[in-house]
Amino acid sequence: MKKKDAEKWVDALRSGKYKQGRDRLHSFYYNSFCCLGVLDEIFPELNLSGGHSGVLYNYSEIGLNSENGKIDDISLDCLNDSGFTFDEIADIIQAEYILKVVE
Repeated sequence: MKKKDAEKWVDALRSGKYKQGRDRLHSFYYNSFCCLGVLDEIFPELNLSGGHSGVLYNYSEIGLNSENGKIDDISLDCLNDSGFTFDEIADIIQAEYILKVVE
């Protein structure tokens, strides 16, 4: 993932604009988002979810390791659904893509 894209995602997760939800990218009923739903929302031009609100596709296009939004072996959708806050998930994204020092 490009640093500027990661920064945009981290900023969105920390903005307070998105209510955190579980089990779906975006719940229209509750107007809530998974962390990957926020990613899909801020990069609509990439069609990351393939246009399906509950199905994950194409996340490798933006630099995540799988359709489940993995960074290394950490599944972001699982963290989101198990109770990690957007701030905690943003910390992981920041550590991996913004602050990581290349040796």
